Amino acid sequence: MNPLKAIIEERERRTRAGNPGYTVLKLSLIILSVLSIFFPEKILITTSISLASILILLFYGSGSIVLGGISLFLFTIGPIDAMSLYFGAEPSRVVEVTSYTFSTMSSMTLFLATTSNEDMETLFGRNFVVYIYSSIFYFMISFSNIEDSFKSRGYEAKLRKPWSYVPVLIAYIYALSEKLSRIDESIEARGAE
Repeated sequence: MNPLKAIIEERERRTRAGNPGYTVLKLSLIILSVLSIFFPEKILITTSISLASILILLFYGSGSIVLGGISLFLFTIGPIDAMSLYFGAEPSRVVEVTSYTFSTMSSMTLFLATTSNEDMETLFGRNFVVYIYSSIFYFMISFSNIEDSFKSRGYEAKLRKPWSYVPVLIAYIYALSEKLSRIDESIEARGAE
């Protein structure tokens, strides 16, 4: 089954896991999953988060999402892990990265599958949700374009010298502020505050 279709169907079903009281729990699972990269016991924490997310989905009768998510994960990350091991990557590092990726994916799936748009708007505010949805693709493309324009002028920012990214970041922040002001104007033109 298509996991994205299962997520959309789950949102329309409105189970008890979609209760606004659970939103804080779901957000804390996402935050813990993302921050677990800094903890010494990464594998234990990420495995616990994955199990918690899967058990919550299974408890509220969302087995199709769990199966779809696991199959999607296996078909995308499985070959990458196999190639990494084949080409000599350290097995413990591969397990660590795989566990981190799966916990982040499962906690995000839990949040997106069980939180309605109305709940997201009340939690974050309507404008915030519109800003994020409208800007994600633009943010990535904009940074890439700005970096390419600096390279075409002969300026090369290097990861070993983080301060060399300062001019690129200043141009990026300017471009983002321009885009956000345009989004803000379009939201106000539609009558939202």
